[in-house]
Amino acid sequence: MVWADQPVPYRAALKAADAGDPQPFVDFVFDRAIDAMNLMADRLATAAAEGQIVSGAHRRTAEERQFAAAERLLGQLERALRTVSTNARDGVATTWDQTDIAWAGSGPVPYADARRLTMVAGGDQRSRHFTVLLPRDRLDAVDIATDRPGSVRRFRVADLEPELTTSTALQVAAFVEAQAAELAAEILG
Repeated sequence: MVWADQPVPYRAALKAADAGDPQPFVDFVFDRAIDAMNLMADRLATAAAEGQIVSGAHRRTAEERQFAAAERLLGQLERALRTVSTNARDGVATTWDQTDIAWAGSGPVPYADARRLTMVAGGDQRSRHFTVLLPRDRLDAVDIATDRPGSVRRFRVADLEPELTTSTALQVAAFVEAQAAELAAEILG
């Protein structure tokens, strides 16, 4: 970007380049690129801060969208668990069971709400708990977490509405399959 108040340095840099010294022009373009990046970073920071200021009605709408997205994600998680449970992995059969945790404010911090599905594998009843969670600080996201430390997968509400995108459905399936493989590896030792 070259602003209207910068024609003199711009033309001087072009004149130097035409005379065989491109460095002033390179420096000018570099400085304008840095200016543009800083401007955009500031504008994005402002937009993010303004996005945190949400009216009550807008917040309720965003919470409703997040909840509906979480319901769709829970349904996809259930379908993925059914698929994995019908396919024995390395001779380890998996089954799944649904244990509801009420949506209303029962999730662990920093989550507002939670609902849990459990995958059980093998005869020794090892399990992996999958919980769909609504982040308190993000109305644009829904998470799937397991009882394994660090095993959380975040999904954007936009990818869950009005229906799940194909990519999201495949990501949920891959997440469940990876967890089933880890569970089978634990059992087989």
